[in-house]
Parts: sequence; structure tokens; C-alpha cells
Amino acid sequence: MTMIKTRTGTELYVKDWGQGRPIVLLHGWPLTSDTWDDFAMEAANTDADHSRNRR
Repeated sequence: MTMIKTRTGTELYVKDWGQGRPIVLLHGWPLTSDTWDDFAMEAANTDADHSRNRR
């Protein structure tokens, strides 16, 4: 599990795939970042994808 810390100290869980130009994937309530797994794995072939869980 990868966590990042914001400037305000909030820790967020993120998933990273691929390298290159980033794409940030956001899900809506009541879903999780798992919603993007299939898409992110396909897109990671050409871009770097980042999805996070909402707080």
C-alpha cells in the first residue's frame, strides 16, 4: 500500500501504474480506487496512472 502525505499532513492511499505523462483517476462516492484497476492497467502501457481513494 502506497501512502502520500499532503502539505497539510493528510495521508492518502494511492496506486501508481506505468511511467510517463500522469493521468489522475478519481472515483465517486461510494466507490474506491479499485474502480479504475482495469482501465489503469491498460492505460499504463502508454501513460503513468495515479488513482487515489477519496477522503
